[in-house]
Amino acid sequence: MEAPIKTRYDKAGPQVAEALRRRHFEAHYVSTAQEALELALTLIPKDRTVSWGGTATAAQIGLMDRLHQGDYQLIDRDTGKTPEEKQALMRQALTCGTFIMSSNAISADGQLVNIDGNANRMAALCFGPESVLVIAGMNKVMGDLDSAIARARQVAAPANAQRFDIKTPCAVTGSCGDCTSPDCICCQMVITRACRPAGRIKVILVGERLGQLIGHRGETLDAIQQLTNYAINTGSDSKRVRVQMDAENYRARREQSLESLARKVATKVQKYRRSVTLEPMNAYERHVIHAALQDVPGVTTYSVGTEPNRRVVVSYDRAQAR
Repeated sequence: MEAPIKTRYDKAGPQVAEALRRRHFEAHYVSTAQEALELALTLIPKDRTVSWGGTATAAQIGLMDRLHQGDYQLIDRDTGKTPEEKQALMRQALTCGTFIMSSNAISADGQLVNIDGNANRMAALCFGPESVLVIAGMNKVMGDLDSAIARARQVAAPANAQRFDIKTPCAVTGSCGDCTSPDCICCQMVITRACRPAGRIKVILVGERLGQLIGHRGETLDAIQQLTNYAINTGSDSKRVRVQMDAENYRARREQSLESLARKVATKVQKYRRSVTLEPMNAYERHVIHAALQDVPGVTTYSVGTEPNRRVVVSYDRAQAR
């Protein structure tokens, strides 16, 4: 990140955190994603159920991987095999102990702005879970409430429509068309101007640009990489060139996290002799899991499902265990 922007974040971050505290949020400012991860883990009790909305930020700092590796009771809508099962899990999440999300925008005076289609995130933010943990990069902090609302509608909503491949005008044009499409993801907007009861909503502000270039599970980064390779090789008669894109050492950190996850899951499979199905992963991430466990006795791995919801199953192998 450019030094002037980082300096600005480090100076403005504590002020925004103080503004949030004046509105009765529990608020923290940390300078790096690693600090955010360490702090988030201290704010999530292990004796409570944990769930989350569709947050790219939490995934980017490595929190989702750590939750899956740990002994947390998780309510994960991605484990639902049908739309009905996913809906049931989203409803169940409203009674969890800790609900994790980001915020589409935050005003400098400490107000959260969120916009949604199904409103499961905002329902949890307003009422239900015992505690809500909001993790947001300083790139989401706007000078005033009007600017925060504009960011939610003009930046966050179109980006999310494109990320989830939703058929709305903003997914095509990249900007809000004030549509009434059946697939509109701007059905509800919630401004959280104060926290009641005090401290229920915990906000971690991070002095980095999160949830932008990398995207959820690296989806944005992968898309940029694909487009770059297409542009470089289109019309070229020479040997094909492959370019790999990275940001903030994300790919190395993700690979290390997956290898750690694989080892932990393998230990559970060996102990309880029951298969474990992991969350959906792209082909490269599935390859990392398979490679990490290929020589581990007592377990075997295989993939099930169709893209983009293809998953790795880590299964107990009695023959290998002997």
